[in-house]
Amino acid sequence: MGSPFTITSTSNYNANPPSDDGAQTASNRVQWSTQKSKLSDPIKTAFDASETATSNAFGKVKGGAGITTTAVDYTIAAGDQGKYVKCTVSGKNITTPDATVVGSPFVVSVVNDSTGNITLVGNGVQTVDGVASFTIPAGAGVEINTDGSNWFTDGKNFFQAGAGIVLTSTTAPTTISAVLPNYLSGLVLSPSGGASTFGIAVGAASDSTNASLMQLNSAYTKSTASWVVGSGNGGLDTGAIATSTWYHVFLIQRPDTGVVDVLFSTSATTPTMPTNYTLKRRIGSLKTDGSSHFIAYIQLHDEFLWSTPVTDVNGGAVGVAAVDWVVSVPTGVQVRARIRGSFSNAAAGTGLLINSKDETSTAYNTPAGNVTVATTTNSSANGALFTLDVRTNTSAQIRSISSAASSSLFVATYGWFDTRGK
Repeated sequence: MGSPFTITSTSNYNANPPSDDGAQTASNRVQWSTQKSKLSDPIKTAFDASETATSNAFGKVKGGAGITTTAVDYTIAAGDQGKYVKCTVSGKNITTPDATVVGSPFVVSVVNDSTGNITLVGNGVQTVDGVASFTIPAGAGVEINTDGSNWFTDGKNFFQAGAGIVLTSTTAPTTISAVLPNYLSGLVLSPSGGASTFGIAVGAASDSTNASLMQLNSAYTKSTASWVVGSGNGGLDTGAIATSTWYHVFLIQRPDTGVVDVLFSTSATTPTMPTNYTLKRRIGSLKTDGSSHFIAYIQLHDEFLWSTPVTDVNGGAVGVAAVDWVVSVPTGVQVRARIRGSFSNAAAGTGLLINSKDETSTAYNTPAGNVTVATTTNSSANGALFTLDVRTNTSAQIRSISSAASSSLFVATYGWFDTRGK
């Protein structure tokens, strides 16, 4: 609205009295109307000045000076005192004026008329309620004032989230969610094999910084094409899909709109993120075959089982010196490989130790009991059988050591455990 104050008009004021020609006539008699034109009018002057000052003051109170609308980042001007500053586009910064310049008091209201969040920012090192900036969700607003040094708010009509709390302004009403550190639920991956697409089940995960709880509210599919937002579209972050290559799947979010989507990348830590998407969480891994199709597996919680186990060591030579083997589990991250195998030595009874490369390399049975499997007599292929879970390094390697030379090892990988940051 405009100024609520209406200036009072002055009536019965003779601004143009007749001139005095010296004649003794009624028109030349001493009258207030004639004297008023000859003398100064301090009463009227003071009254007019008071009304003008009062009108100016009313124009500087909340709402009295009208509305400034912006669709871009905006710094509140001195002339905005008493206005509503309305932002119509999400993701924009509204910056306070310099408190030391505009002085105190300086009242202005900031209103978020967009569909997402905006940010109120203190000018330079000046704070707003003791912080450098804070988020104003869609449909909310705040009144600010200054003491000449910093800024303070009144009439907040929204909940200000703290650490571990997320406001989802894309819902009506705004949803308040607690972010549990490293939380991940659902989001089961389902590559069917022989296809260039895979599925992602509904679920939720805290992003890698625990700033937001990202929720996928409907089942998704993604293909090997370049990433485009939405289910059924491509999910590859950059480049072209490769054969026989591990890819890591991420749940991603753009904070300005709250939109959540799915992306995959050869990088387990730094995928190439789409514009405005800054939050991510790795939720699993996939591998392509020789035709650039995703190889089938079945996921249950943190366990991933190949639909068909993979032979990774086929009669490999093992001796008293350590030998490293690459198994069919994701690279770029550490997981627990699930393997089955057999071990033999045609000359004599021998033993085998398979362990993680995170452990110090030691001889078989050192210290005592540090054994995976052993044969008491000489044996042909498949002499001693074992099933084992063992931690890999980021190159998907494990280590083997035998108690005797010329031993033979067979290993089939049937799956892995991946906690995905939990």
